[in-house]
Formats: sequence, structure tokens, C-alpha cells
Amino acid sequence: MKPALINRIPLAIKMAIIMFLVVTASWVVVQRFEVNALREFFLGYHLSVLKYDAQENLMRFIQHLRARRNSVRSLVLQSNFDGYVSNLETTATKSEEMDTITYDNEQPPWFPPKTLSRAHLVSSYALLIDSTGKAREVYKGLQRPLPETLLYPNELLPRLRNTESILTNIEGKPYQLVIKHFTYSHSLQTGTLMVAFPINDEFMRASQGAILGNQVVALMDTNNLIIASSSPDHITQGTSLESLEQEYLNTQKSFFDYGESEIDIRFISLFPKSDINLLVGKVAAMEFKYAIAYGIVFILCSSLVVLFLSGKVRKVSKGIVDFLHKNLGIESRGECPGHWAAQMRQKISTMN
Repeated sequence: MKPALINRIPLAIKMAIIMFLVVTASWVVVQRFEVNALREFFLGYHLSVLKYDAQENLMRFIQHLRARRNSVRSLVLQSNFDGYVSNLETTATKSEEMDTITYDNEQPPWFPPKTLSRAHLVSSYALLIDSTGKAREVYKGLQRPLPETLLYPNELLPRLRNTESILTNIEGKPYQLVIKHFTYSHSLQTGTLMVAFPINDEFMRASQGAILGNQVVALMDTNNLIIASSSPDHITQGTSLESLEQEYLNTQKSFFDYGESEIDIRFISLFPKSDINLLVGKVAAMEFKYAIAYGIVFILCSSLVVLFLSGKVRKVSKGIVDFLHKNLGIESRGECPGHWAAQMRQKISTMN
């Protein structure tokens, strides 16, 4: 009677096959839970980092607002500014000249030299307002049309009665409005420099510099719609927060609590989930490579142990058969193909 096919396969090969199947099945099960666990871990980690960075991002935004305010202060202190406005007040005495508004599309002579203050002022609307509260000269540093409201400063100045800078809406758009009063050198009359900085994508990028990395900062209104962002190519104006939550981690800070804003806006920091998924994929791929290596080493070591033990047991089984033959005269009939366990079982069953 021929032994079954499975009995013809060496025990070491059987063990290697079984080990391979066990390791593969275990890896498939573990991998499913591992990827989800990695994703949850990295999401939680990046969210905690984002909350910390959001405070830093907000402070940089506030410092940028203050830098714009300080640039207006320093402009008024420039000697060329004092000389220009004093001469302007002296020469404009006729009523028709007093009602005339000069528009400058290029940087006016009363701007400071090429300094950081000048760089801040380039992208703005700047108005010189005389002692009667009328706009005398307007610098238009932006391509968009000049808001008509700015030409009537008496409607805006009361908003800054107790401060020099405030965030406000002008014709439905957010602006940082900065004023600085000055006294003409030849008289006791007081004029005003009013500068309006639009809160737009460029403003958001400039507030953060080059240290933002993959994070995005944005301003959001009370309807959870984006007003401006540091990455307009990915997050455009008018995008809803609900649609962003599918692709971004986010944390929010209320800027209204800052105290220099009359509009309720929120400062939001975002981090793309695609970067987290990419990181999870890289870690999972690395784990897969290590799992293959560990599995191969485990199977080889197990096979070597089985080979070693099977050799020892084979010697023992051969000794038993020889003992039965020499001392009891029992012989086995025929050859016994297959691994050592099958051989021993067959030899013992054929002895007589």
C-alpha cells in the first residue's frame, strides 16, 4: 500500500509551508488594523502640533498688523513728510484748490526712503487729510478701484477715536485702517494720515513669511466662509469650512478677542490630510518590508530547527527498528518512502 502524497513531503517543507501561510494571514489581519491605527496616531499628533503652531501663526499675524501700524507712525516722523504736508497746507489757500483731490498712482514724494516701512505702504491706499477733515491727496497702490468710502474720512475717523488701528469692513471688504495725526510745523493745525491695508491673500502670505511649510492660514467670517488665505491656489475666497474639513485638519482662533477689530472674523490654521496619508503609506510600506524580512528569517530558522530535530528523531527511530531486529528478530517488509515519521510508522506496522 502506497503512502498518501502528503506523507511523501519532507516534514521541514511542510513546516515551511505552514509557517508561510500563518505569517501571511497574520500580516494581512494586522496590516488592516495597523494602517488605521497609524492614521489615527498621525492625525492626533499633527492636530496637537497644529494647535500649538496656530497660536504662533496668530501671533505672527498680529505682529504683521502692528508692523503696518508702525510703518504709518514712522512715515509721519520723516522729515520729507513734514516738509511736504506743511508746504501743501501753505500753498492751498483757495477754496477751489482745497476741494481738489490729487491722485497718485506712483509712490508719492512724501513716502519714506527705501526701507521696510516703505515696503509695507506700497500695497495700500494712503490719504492725506487736512485740518478740515477733507481728503487732499490719495495714493492708490492697488489695482482694484479705490473704495469711495475712503474719500469721506469723516465717516471713518470716528471708528478710530480710541485707537490708531482697527480691522473693519469697507464696502464689504476687510481692511486694516490705520490713522496718525500730525501737526503742521508752521501752525498748530492738525492733519491726518489715513492708510487702508486690504486684508487679502497677499496680506496673509506676508504675515507668515516663509516658515509656514505645508500649513495654510486663513481668515474666516461668521458664515464659515474663507475671506483670505495664504495659499489661494488651494483654498480660494468663499470656500466653506465644511468642504475643507474633508481634506484638512484645522484649528481656529477668534481674532475678535484681540480687541482691535470691529468685525467678527476667525483666524484658522490648516494642515493637509494628504500629507498625513502619504506619511502613513510610507510607514506602512516600510513595515511591509520589515515584515517580509522577519517572516523569511522566522521561516528559515523554524525550518532549520525542524531539520535538526527530524535528524535526531530519525536516528532514534532507526535505533528502535535495529533493536527490534537484533534482539527480537522482528523485521520490516519493503521500503518506506516519505518523511521520517511516516517511515517509522510504516516500519513498525510491517514488522512481524
